[in-house]
Amino acid sequence: MAASSPKDPPGARAPTQVGRSLPEFRYPPVFETVLGVEFEPLKTWQIPHFGLLWDRLKEDFPESETKPPLGQSGPGPKTKVGEIVVELEVTNMPSVRCWYLEESGTRLLQVQKDRFIHNWRKVSGDEVYPRYEDAIRPAFEKEWPRFTEFLNDHGMGYPQVRRCEVTYVNHFEKGKEWESLHDLPDVLGVFSHLQAESELPSPQNVGFSANYPLPNEGGSLNVSLKQVLRHSDAKELLQFTLTAKGPPESSKTEDLLSWFDLGREWVVTSFADLTTPRMHSIWERTS
Repeated sequence: MAASSPKDPPGARAPTQVGRSLPEFRYPPVFETVLGVEFEPLKTWQIPHFGLLWDRLKEDFPESETKPPLGQSGPGPKTKVGEIVVELEVTNMPSVRCWYLEESGTRLLQVQKDRFIHNWRKVSGDEVYPRYEDAIRPAFEKEWPRFTEFLNDHGMGYPQVRRCEVTYVNHFEKGKEWESLHDLPDVLGVFSHLQAESELPSPQNVGFSANYPLPNEGGSLNVSLKQVLRHSDAKELLQFTLTAKGPPESSKTEDLLSWFDLGREWVVTSFADLTTPRMHSIWERTS
């Protein structure tokens, strides 16, 4: 566990250690990951701050893009973060979100006046998932203090965190994990009613969503499945997304990381629970 930043707010409780052996796969179907933080809106954040922040990040993130802001809640227009559809809301100025991208495009930071998000994603489709412990978590552990130091240097103070998010987007390819939607019971146990002895025909399309509370009012886990076409080659996919959201013990860096560990534990164990042994064999489960 990383030591807290010198600028972390004092007085938070020590983080909870997860310490649990998690399922692992040699070839997981992970397409995209998100480690995100939502905090109280920065009252003095202005449009020029995006450029000033980029000056600090440009050596590692030489590309940037401007996007509409992510909303806190409620219906509204939609945008895509990689393959993730997110709701937007109309906000007061500055109604802007910036992406800062590595040259390869596989890693990016998203910043707006109340959000900081680290993404890893596939771009060509051949990239190997770099693993949470080895790359995803350490990347956030590096970039979040760099962001909060920038805020401190510009008189905005340390952000008051509302909640954290861990999202894993998985792609099940037609021709690999499944051939037709009648194969859904071989992918996810929740579709066991479509077994061969059922009188139901194969569905023409499929969608599934469920929301589970985390223990001790620690947040929620949302699980969803939908059909998508891959942008690069129009390959038909089943997109299986798991998102854990909840409040950390405090706004300290170490407590954010502790919540990410917990959220990731729920995402990974739920993924293994909901998918079938046949899929585990395809992805070569090792533990």
